[in-house]
Amino acid sequence: MLKNINDGSTDGSGDLLQKLTTTPTNFPIRVFHQKNSGQGSARNKGIKTAKGKYIYFADIDDEISEHTLEHLSACEGGSDYDFIVGNTSWIDGYGTEFLLMDPESKDDVITGSDSVTEMLADYAADPKDYRWFWTVWNKLYKRSLIIEHNLFFDETMRSLEDVPYVIRYLSHCQTVYLTKKVLYRYFHCGQENYASSWQTKQPLVWKKQTGAFADVLAGRGYDDILTYNYCEYAIWAMFRLCLMAESLDEGFDELESAIETIVSDQGLQENIHKYRQKHDDNDPTIPNLIKKHDTKGIINAFHAQINKRRNKAN
Repeated sequence: MLKNINDGSTDGSGDLLQKLTTTPTNFPIRVFHQKNSGQGSARNKGIKTAKGKYIYFADIDDEISEHTLEHLSACEGGSDYDFIVGNTSWIDGYGTEFLLMDPESKDDVITGSDSVTEMLADYAADPKDYRWFWTVWNKLYKRSLIIEHNLFFDETMRSLEDVPYVIRYLSHCQTVYLTKKVLYRYFHCGQENYASSWQTKQPLVWKKQTGAFADVLAGRGYDDILTYNYCEYAIWAMFRLCLMAESLDEGFDELESAIETIVSDQGLQENIHKYRQKHDDNDPTIPNLIKKHDTKGIINAFHAQINKRRNKAN
């Protein structure tokens, strides 16, 4: 059954979905209506009403192929995997499309909690390259595992709630299957959306992401990875804030206040001295600007970076 949660939409989407429930299809459609409470709340509603063996999430502005669910289900093949992950075509905000995994390579199977933890640590060591892994979409989650460990989304997070959820879910997995077949098209079309607009209201929301990594990896010899991960997510959050503020024409004072809140974070100031940048797409002056608490300098550096990317794409 396809279950749709209408999270208080005001554009007629709820009425459209309701009409589809009476349209002949190969599978039944059911719609649940609720007041606007955010993506986490809507997904939790879907989890609580689900009855199948696996649960699949998709974002409303992306595309899945006609055979996505069929292929992901076939990967299970009676092996009862805890987590099944599909390959994705990622279209960034500048129109560049690339695949997240090599579709010509063999599928991977990770078995055992230690191996799953090692995989998590490898991905945590470079969250930018593996950011797709922490997204909630294009994956099959075993419903029994979710219920057994009470794995629901944090409804206080109005954005970026998928990262800590996937990490928490993965920490309970014994088997993970990665299929290299492209089954999903993700459109990163800028930051002009409701979830992104919440980030100035919750400038430290990224700490719930790094906290989820720490909950799994702390005390296991991954201190360097956690240090890098902490700084990388903080820098990434500031970049997103600058990009979002430009897209939504946010006032400078609100942006500056949000950036200052991040820069003043004690954990960031402690870790930034040990941070070594891995990618050359960020302005290399950012770490020093953080150390100096130079909020305006950080904003100017990120705006210059955004304009450089935009000019390169054009």
